[in-house]
Amino acid sequence: MATFDKRGIDGYAASITDIAAADLTQGNNGVLMFPGTYTAPTALSASDYAFVGVGDPDEIIIDGDMTIANTSSGVISFKNITFQGSDAAKTSNTFNVTKSGIGSCTLLFENCKFTNAESAVNHFGTLAQMTTTKAVEMSFCDGTGVNSGIAANANVEINYCRLGAGEHTRVVGTGSPTITAFVTASTGGANVGNMTETITALIS
Repeated sequence: MATFDKRGIDGYAASITDIAAADLTQGNNGVLMFPGTYTAPTALSASDYAFVGVGDPDEIIIDGDMTIANTSSGVISFKNITFQGSDAAKTSNTFNVTKSGIGSCTLLFENCKFTNAESAVNHFGTLAQMTTTKAVEMSFCDGTGVNSGIAANANVEINYCRLGAGEHTRVVGTGSPTITAFVTASTGGANVGNMTETITALIS
């Protein structure tokens, strides 16, 4: 049976670095994050796990550069959360969230904000490992607090988002013409790298 932990309320600390490994990897579990500042996990290993902010995203902050291990699988989702990185400089090569390794794992963001980093999301999963799934799906997000949107080696999807003035999507490494960014009604810079782009409505 799926379970949801609570953090930041009812005596539970505002911490997501102490979630039991068994809960993270069981599948279809999650955590309800109430207002507070949470230290970003590093080398997080999870399977089909949801991080859900309860309240205003401006009040639910993951502080630092979050990394997700290559052992992760399924969909790791984030909703109603502000990501606050470690360095906002355009040349800092920092990301709010990084998925390490080439393995298949989709990162899904809904109604999230990205701040204080060069780019929002970095995903090293390859198209060969993700032939039927997307590396990153981002909907109703605000990425104007960072320079660039998504760096990836597999297909991505951006829906109804506001991104920074830098590239909305760029390829990590050599890329491939078959890598596609699907963009709907979003604003930001152009895509960069060896990829194609499918646009619905406007990106500018």
